[in-house]
Amino acid sequence: IQTQLIHPPSTGPRDDNFGSLQKYAEVWSVTWSPDGQRVVTSSEDQTCKVLALDGSCTMSQVQQLEGHKRAVTSTDWKRMQVLGGEVFASCSDDQTVRVYDPHSWELLFVLETDFVKDWHTLTYMALEENGVHLVASAQNGVLFVWNLETRMCVFGNKIHNGGIEGLSVKNSKVVVCSSDMCVSVISLPETNKAQL
Repeated sequence: IQTQLIHPPSTGPRDDNFGSLQKYAEVWSVTWSPDGQRVVTSSEDQTCKVLALDGSCTMSQVQQLEGHKRAVTSTDWKRMQVLGGEVFASCSDDQTVRVYDPHSWELLFVLETDFVKDWHTLTYMALEENGVHLVASAQNGVLFVWNLETRMCVFGNKIHNGGIEGLSVKNSKVVVCSSDMCVSVISLPETNKAQL
């Protein structure tokens, strides 16, 4: 087992945007690169850190991604049919998803969810492997689906009365679970219309 401190606590004054205790940077998500040589973490410190692994599983930081204004809650990195064939994305309590080219770490674009006027934070997200869709969920029960080729939100509706507490994408389907004690399965669209 190799354990390393990746997101250290703040040494400055208390910051309401930084961690549950205004000092600690809880790590909320980790994902593998498609080649299995790197991982990316996300944290309440509003960053993602790209880490290379050596043969003994020691991690060394190779990139830090900044730009979210609140905690970064979830990440994913997949081979896809769009944007050069490989995509990394992160979602945040700031109600945005940031989409990157993982070869250069260039920010390609930001997806907004502010068209949902209810209070919400983005909690989980996933990319459709070998597909074109990015799926994200909100604490208020809203599920979002974007077509990354068109950058259009093709689905953005409340599907649960509780917060969405997890999601997974496989074979053009999304399964989500909620604090309302229910699980939903959604087919990803072949066109620009999601099917429930």
